[in-house]
Amino acid sequence: EIFDKLFNILESEKDVDYRLRVLWTLHITGGINSNDLVKLLHDDNEYIRSWSIQLLCEDMSPPISAIRNFIKMAKNDPSPVVRLYLASALQRIKPKNRWMIAENLVKHSVDTADHNIPKILWYGIEPLIQDNPRMALRLSNLSSIPLIIRHISRRLTVANQLEMLVNEIGRNDKNRKLLLLGMRDGLDGQNNLIAPKNWVKTYRELRKNNDESGSIALELSLKFGDEVAAATLLETILDKNNTLTDRQRAIRSLAIKRDSDFKNKLESLLLDKSIRKDIIRAIVHFENDYLGEILLKRYSNFTHEEKLEVIHTLSSRPNYGSLLTQAINSGAIKRHEVPVYIARILLRIVGNRFLEVWGPIEGISPDKEEKFAKYQKLLTNKALDEANLYNGKQIFNQTCMSCHKLHGDGGLVGPDLTGANRTDINYLLGNIVTPNAIIRDDYKMTIVSTHDGMVYSGVIKSENKHYLELRVANSQEPVKIPKSQIMDREVTAMSMMPEGLIEHLSDSQIINLFSYLRKITPAQQE
Repeated sequence: EIFDKLFNILESEKDVDYRLRVLWTLHITGGINSNDLVKLLHDDNEYIRSWSIQLLCEDMSPPISAIRNFIKMAKNDPSPVVRLYLASALQRIKPKNRWMIAENLVKHSVDTADHNIPKILWYGIEPLIQDNPRMALRLSNLSSIPLIIRHISRRLTVANQLEMLVNEIGRNDKNRKLLLLGMRDGLDGQNNLIAPKNWVKTYRELRKNNDESGSIALELSLKFGDEVAAATLLETILDKNNTLTDRQRAIRSLAIKRDSDFKNKLESLLLDKSIRKDIIRAIVHFENDYLGEILLKRYSNFTHEEKLEVIHTLSSRPNYGSLLTQAINSGAIKRHEVPVYIARILLRIVGNRFLEVWGPIEGISPDKEEKFAKYQKLLTNKALDEANLYNGKQIFNQTCMSCHKLHGDGGLVGPDLTGANRTDINYLLGNIVTPNAIIRDDYKMTIVSTHDGMVYSGVIKSENKHYLELRVANSQEPVKIPKSQIMDREVTAMSMMPEGLIEHLSDSQIINLFSYLRKITPAQQE
């Protein structure tokens, strides 16, 4: 009798909140079965339909009558809420029953702009791709959602289904660019690869068209060892009429490839201010003392950002590290220009010779309470109110910005300071004076050495069986390191942020920095 009353409310009540509560009650108490829920898939209210989908899939074995309805709803239901619930349900449905539902869901181009549907839909599709690549390509061909097309291509690339994918790229004009982008995503961080048998023919056809697909194909061809592609990319860099984005992408591709013709052009390319930072960064990939000496020779004429890029580059290899140590010792590079986290790397790659120049790395006395007391006495409200915010910003840029973001500007290695408790001076002091006291796992420093002599220091962003992604200081883009190139990796118990960070600063610089951290707003950031 109770269940009859609840069903009566469910069928007659107009308030959807009451109806949903009744639906949940019936489900929890066992008063509703799968046949009842299948009937509710035709309800006028989108939320009732959506929750009926979820409840039918809760035990991961919806009846075949529900599956048939899901297929029709995926095609015809006008509600994005229902389509979201159907996309979510895919992960609770047997793989063989997912394809037809997914095929109908991916046709809704209107869902491209939805924040959730494309991603949730992909999570339901992804486990099926490797086992059935032909169905995956069929799904990409039917899709009107770019993310799905690109992700399918990436997943097929990672699954080593390149020949089948290249065939599809060759014949599919509509989705060609997205398929090429997905292939590039899947090969990111890899070089000196064996080209699929059908690549050369497809590549030649793509290069006939002077469009973005041809440019992406050019990058991919370089990964397969194409010398013509390397020469074309070098021409792209040298021609200032090309877009900055195209030139930067070509620089990264040739640097990773360690192209010899590109190496011979690096010195002259340093004269081009528009790409100078990219060229300095590219020198990391070449173990060449002459290039390191060129950077040091021109160092005094570089901007602050370019100087910091030079310091990062020269701390990436033992031979460069020795040159940088000599420059610090001679005074050509001032000690305050070298971040302390770089000093840690130099100690690792140069050894005790660096300590003779730099001294102890951490530089903080064992008695941290004395340091707290000293800084608390220094950082009075009066001193902070009278501080110079402009000078504080300069100190922040030199000391903190390469790792921390503040109001949208800065690095990604450390936590974003925008929402931190910056008005509390004791909070700031605790994190700056004792950064190693409490370190979240995702901010522990990882040091990676590669077989070709490079050393990276950063925090892990992601990892798969092909490469490791590190967030490194002074870069918005993570570094992707092929696992085949990794010789050694070490996760330290230390934060990327060293102790003694403000030891080298004068009292006025410390006051200006803390005042800037405490007061700065987005408007002042400009």
